Amino acid sequence: MVLKEFKENIVNTYSSYGLDFLDNGTVLVANAVYVAPFAYLHEIYAPLNNSEIDLLEKELGVNFPEELRNAYLEFNGVSLFINTIYIYGLRNGYQRSIEDSRQPYDIININTVERISGADKNILFFGGILRMVVNCILI
Repeated sequence: MVLKEFKENIVNTYSSYGLDFLDNGTVLVANAVYVAPFAYLHEIYAPLNNSEIDLLEKELGVNFPEELRNAYLEFNGVSLFINTIYIYGLRNGYQRSIEDSRQPYDIININTVERISGADKNILFFGGILRMVVNCILI
């Protein structure tokens, strides 16, 4: 319930600055035209279903803690304050259209291909702040 309230609070607090809904379920909150015409302060990506979460767990070889699983049922990652704070999610490709670019950073990639050298195998990286991978949990 806390995550649902968090999402609703972001939308309600900043919606007066613009709110757009994309076909892929992404919610763009607070158009930041001072940055770029299509920049938004917050991006909330469409929730995952249980089978998509199961796919992530299988790809990563882990079982998510209940809190992370619940987060993905509310949103497939977020980008807050123009990528200052973000949570990774399931990325469905790297197409070059505007809408397809509105996807979370890839949790699979950061935990496999771009995994921090020497990181303990029991650590799952799930987010970051200011372009640094700092959010992780011991699984």
